Amino acid sequence: MTAGEDANAPQVLSDLAALFAHVDKKVSLTFTFKNAAKQLGTRARDVRLSPSELARKVRRGSKSDAGYAATGAPPVLTDALSYLFTIPNRNTAAITSQFVAGHFSVAVAKFLREVRRETLTSLDIRNCLMGISLLERETRQLLAFSASGAELAKVQPYQGTTPSSRNVAFFGTTSFLNSSSSLLLGRDFLTTAPSWSATQEGLCSSAFPAVFAARTEADLMPGAGRIDRFFADGGMFDNLPFFPALEILSAMQRAVSFTNAAELQTRVQERAASPNLIISAGLNEKPMPDANVQSDTMFAVKDRATTLSYESKTSTFATSARKSVAILQEIGSKDLQALTDRQLEFVNGFVAGTVVSITPTDADHINPTFAFCKSLGMRTERIQASIGDGCYRSLQQFSQDPEVRKKLGTNDNLVTSIPHAVRPAQLPTNACPYFHIGENFFTCPFTATSDSDAKAVYNVCKRDPAHP
Repeated sequence: MTAGEDANAPQVLSDLAALFAHVDKKVSLTFTFKNAAKQLGTRARDVRLSPSELARKVRRGSKSDAGYAATGAPPVLTDALSYLFTIPNRNTAAITSQFVAGHFSVAVAKFLREVRRETLTSLDIRNCLMGISLLERETRQLLAFSASGAELAKVQPYQGTTPSSRNVAFFGTTSFLNSSSSLLLGRDFLTTAPSWSATQEGLCSSAFPAVFAARTEADLMPGAGRIDRFFADGGMFDNLPFFPALEILSAMQRAVSFTNAAELQTRVQERAASPNLIISAGLNEKPMPDANVQSDTMFAVKDRATTLSYESKTSTFATSARKSVAILQEIGSKDLQALTDRQLEFVNGFVAGTVVSITPTDADHINPTFAFCKSLGMRTERIQASIGDGCYRSLQQFSQDPEVRKKLGTNDNLVTSIPHAVRPAQLPTNACPYFHIGENFFTCPFTATSDSDAKAVYNVCKRDPAHP
């Protein structure tokens, strides 16, 4: 990182905090979403049917209502759903009659089919709920390393043109919808055309289905890509892409040649002593210990199993990484002279890694997936608490993980937790209340600018009762 980029880092962090805190204004409120929300809101306001009134009409039965007798459901229910979701009245009657009869699964299936065919089309959100006009602008601003952002137009992954320039490689997994498979952008479909778009590469890797439209290859490679190839969120098929990360690291190691077996043996020993650090940031809270969980119903058991599955993949890779480092240590202690050239090349690509798992403290520190506006449950303070919790949990893991501490090296760089009993009543201005770097307090990076959203993260984190 150059001096100029280092100086700009606090502002980038501040911009990112502001983007998340105001995602409703900075990303969500595109014309597509506003138009759909306005139409649904207007129609919902005009519907005059309360749950208690509907219950009364159902209890009275079809004898007192000719329309009920004819269609199998109270006409007011059919009319309300038909008006609200712009579904033809006859099709709505088929849904409501199944619902009133207690055939809920049939009713839901028919309803979803009609919503896809009628409602989404009438609201112009058949392919996505939001446009990307606002997101693309924010993405470009955050990805750029210079004021002009000229590097985003270079052949990707970013390549420096002079020894002093910053060499950056951006890779991202994406779901190739045409073949229902996962691809690694930066390796698969890589083009030498200068029009490869880094902004669109990020969008291809994160186009969450139903919210954002799938990106086309023509979006990714303007003037060169095809319009019939579609990409969406990489997490659809691989929500923790460890293997692509290992492939990239292996390719980097193999790109540096060695002259003899002795040189490779030294290199292997260095890699085993200082493994690559792979940070796995989870979007779900860490499961509670079994002793604290009551699972005496089928639904509770299912919820528990789902929660445990969130960290199973990370735990598996963390265990495998530890075994890989042990194997590499053993290889480094052997004489490699007897190996063939092919075997030496294999050893040169053998990746030593340590996985650091970082998870939110609890569900209260996670913004729900679809909470991108206040009417859907978005709360700015919860988002700020989530950002602060991410920082807190990261530093907590860095202070505990032996491999991280080994990489940080000297005591001056070590992250250490401050016990609650020895925290001073009056902290230095803007100091982190939970951790030291070395033996000293350090200034929280969210206070490095005058931006109110970034400072709010610090203030919320500082008084968070979940942070002991």
